[in-house]
Amino acid sequence: MDPEAAAAGTGLWAAAAQARTGGGAPAQDERELKRQRRKQSNRESARRSRLRKQAECEELGSRVGGLTEENERLRAEVKRLLEQCTRLHDDNARLRGSVEAAGGVVGHPAPELPKGPTEAEKKAAKDAGAKAAAEAMDAAKRAAALAAGDSDDPDEDGSKDDEDGSKDSK
Repeated sequence: MDPEAAAAGTGLWAAAAQARTGGGAPAQDERELKRQRRKQSNRESARRSRLRKQAECEELGSRVGGLTEENERLRAEVKRLLEQCTRLHDDNARLRGSVEAAGGVVGHPAPELPKGPTEAEKKAAKDAGAKAAAEAMDAAKRAAALAAGDSDDPDEDGSKDDEDGSKDSK
């Protein structure tokens, strides 16, 4: 055999032997380094996901507060308008009576007052309010859990995190 071929063969055997005897430590260190980087990346991703969810819950809570205020304002407006309508109806009835007492004829019948919401409409509104309140409470609980770093919600990749931020299986 040619001395160069023998040396090349010896080099291959030597590299294989070195890999078997632990001389491949740099490759193992590289794998460990990649694993550590991946774990850190996963922790950061989980933290960003928790922050996004917390911001979403806070935004929903703020939205609930705004909608509650708007609902109260609209209820007060409806009450005011119904009272105004009642006053106008009473004024109309008084004026009709005055016209008829003076010998005049009123050609149109008096309009009826609005009856307000039906019982079914009241129940539907109450149920919708209860559902919105329950959703708001759930959102607040999730926000509190996220703020404490205690979430069982899956991340973007569908996995859940352990306490140390490392990934569980899907």
